[in-house]
Amino acid sequence: MPGIQSIINGKRGGRPLSQATLITTKIREKMAKKLEERFGPIIDAQLDAALGIQTEAYDKKTNKLYYKDPGPNVVAFKTILDQVIGRAKESLEITGDEDKPVLIQVSSAIKRIYADPGTNSD
Repeated sequence: MPGIQSIINGKRGGRPLSQATLITTKIREKMAKKLEERFGPIIDAQLDAALGIQTEAYDKKTNKLYYKDPGPNVVAFKTILDQVIGRAKESLEITGDEDKPVLIQVSSAIKRIYADPGTNSD
């Protein structure tokens, strides 16, 4: 059975927060406010990165300006999906009939996923 002091502290809202926790909470609140103010441009920049934006590169040796098209950034795209949809489960349990092992052929799927877009892997 809890003591009298525990009951009193529970009515007060529990254990007091430490100074570090109070500071961290204030910092999070300030960051959330600033993020809310600039959210639109941040999302636009993240989507641009996911699509692959064209960048300029200046070569000092040749005095030429080049344009690079890095193509889609898969990491940025995955980050957006994880934030919007949620992370996919990273574990998968497969059971067969009568506790027999299950054989799965994944080599052709892997080849299709990681093949160069200009080649036909099948």
